[in-house]
Amino acid sequence: MNVQGKASETPDAARPSNAYRVAIVGAATLKGKEVAEILGDRNFPSLDIKLLDDDESIGQLEAAGDEVSFIQSVRAEQFERVDFTFFASDQECTRKNWQAVQRAGSAIVDLSYALENEP
Repeated sequence: MNVQGKASETPDAARPSNAYRVAIVGAATLKGKEVAEILGDRNFPSLDIKLLDDDESIGQLEAAGDEVSFIQSVRAEQFERVDFTFFASDQECTRKNWQAVQRAGSAIVDLSYALENEP
């Protein structure tokens, strides 16, 4: 597992100080489903969990903790105001999207191991 960056420091008056916004890229994969399940089981203090994946999975319903959500497409604007982004996708998807995540100020948790050689 490779973790890069830091959680967004953008203050949000309506947000509890211990709640985070999370994105899971590769949400329809087994690894992505496990990440969502673990975050729910461990009561991770999340305000919002975005489930993101490629075109084949868009629109599928998936559970993230106690919430059920539709999988959305992976687009740069999805990472705005996200504190942590988990890449549970294939390496190609991670390489394609990690810089957009970094520019948005989100910390990256790379479960695909695509970024092992990146700074």
